[in-house]
Amino acid sequence: MSPAPHRDKGRILVCKARGHPAAPTSPPRGHSAFPGAPPPHRLPPAPASPRWQPSPFQIRATFPLHHWGFLPSAEPEQSSDRAAQRVGRGEPFERRALAGEKAGRGPPNGLGPQIALGSVHVIDAGETALVEWLRAAPWECGKGVAGMLQRFCSQLVKRRHPGIKVARLTRDDQMGSRELKQYHLIAKQDILLVQLNVSALLEGLGARLAALRASGTSSPLPTEAVSEAGGVVARLLLSPSVQRDVLPGGTIIQDWQPYRPSESNLSLLAAKGLEWRVNSRARPRLLTLGTRPFPIPPGGNGTWRYVNIYTFVSEGAQVQSQLLWHLQRQAPRLVHLNVMCQLFLAPQLWLQLADFCQAGLGLELVKGYTEQYLLEADI
Repeated sequence: MSPAPHRDKGRILVCKARGHPAAPTSPPRGHSAFPGAPPPHRLPPAPASPRWQPSPFQIRATFPLHHWGFLPSAEPEQSSDRAAQRVGRGEPFERRALAGEKAGRGPPNGLGPQIALGSVHVIDAGETALVEWLRAAPWECGKGVAGMLQRFCSQLVKRRHPGIKVARLTRDDQMGSRELKQYHLIAKQDILLVQLNVSALLEGLGARLAALRASGTSSPLPTEAVSEAGGVVARLLLSPSVQRDVLPGGTIIQDWQPYRPSESNLSLLAAKGLEWRVNSRARPRLLTLGTRPFPIPPGGNGTWRYVNIYTFVSEGAQVQSQLLWHLQRQAPRLVHLNVMCQLFLAPQLWLQLADFCQAGLGLELVKGYTEQYLLEADI
């Protein structure tokens, strides 16, 4: 089926793989699909998940460029409400796609349940394909589903946007020599994932900060808010010195998505409601940004939130001060809630910040040392 006509404004490409039952076999053990996600929530295993055989893609395009690709498989049917609870790096786009399916805008009936889903976003004024995420059901891992869907998405986005030159993506797993040959490593950051109860943190924060200051472990450092209004953030990020000395690889990494500092990309970031901080507007040596809290489903009782804080600085004391500011800033909207805080920081700072969060603030370390890689490949 040929793709339906589309408008040039559509910049988001979403591909879904679906299928129908075949001969049953034992499924492989699954694993969590979201780097850094809390462990309690997983897709249920398929007790008799059939294998699939490749078949031609059937494509249907709707604005804004939601393309659905289908592959045969047989995940047990699950309600769209449960499927919509999945959280990933591209969670807003995944939720939008699943919501469309729930409303009856998904693929025709009879093609089977979803087994894979991917999203590519065109950025950098049409020159870069941002691979937001690519997900395959755990029982389909190792069968070639993800690779086939990735190749299909790359071909489709290149055909729709011939001006694209490179593809960019982020990963948090160790890559083999074969994979490293396929990509250029642009930058690397560490990921620190901690868990906290905001009410408990606020109750004892004053005493903890006093103890840290008395021991010389931590002290408040100058920090200034940077507003989107009046183009203040744009002027800061477009500064050659900030791009050269502050941003890793000259790139803004937000929600696992790498953006080059450009006017077109800054307009995309401005719509996200981020909170920016610098040590000094006159002589910025560090930059941090925090995201709005968003719900996550472990336990399913609505008491969990996720917060991402990105730090672009190589000084541990500055990161500690910025982390405290962002946590205190978010605290009023997170009282009585449990929070997963994901902190992105320079590689040499992980141990120092892990000790500060656990011993200094009483936070619980959820995950061990993890790295985030910013990769680029020619198209």
